[in-house]
Amino acid sequence: MTAVIITEIQPSPGCNVYNPIARRYYSCFYYPILVNILPVAVTLTSNLLAYWNVRLQLPVFRRRLDRQMAAIASIRVMMVLMIFGFPYIIISQYSVDLNISASNIMEIAIVSLLSAVFTTLMHANFAIKLK
Repeated sequence: MTAVIITEIQPSPGCNVYNPIARRYYSCFYYPILVNILPVAVTLTSNLLAYWNVRLQLPVFRRRLDRQMAAIASIRVMMVLMIFGFPYIIISQYSVDLNISASNIMEIAIVSLLSAVFTTLMHANFAIKLK
């Protein structure tokens, strides 16, 4: 079984995607759809279904509190996706479309730093715990 390698380590600029087919896949499908639209759509759908489920099944006096809890959870999820997810998607899209050459090493270093920071923030999203 063979593995498809889509990243290469070049001596001067570092590790990046150099394969044009993989670049097109990342810029047209992976980051815009798989990382951006799909998680937001699944999260929004599940939150709306939970909100409607709470609204339909509980008695009136508990329904209000549970509806508020469902609304708070959905707002938190959407805000966390926007605050932590969108900068990661933008910097990842930019880094895929970045022209790799020895003349723009400073730009590559800045993009790598921002990518590390935004990746850390996005993964910190899963470590956040509400009491």
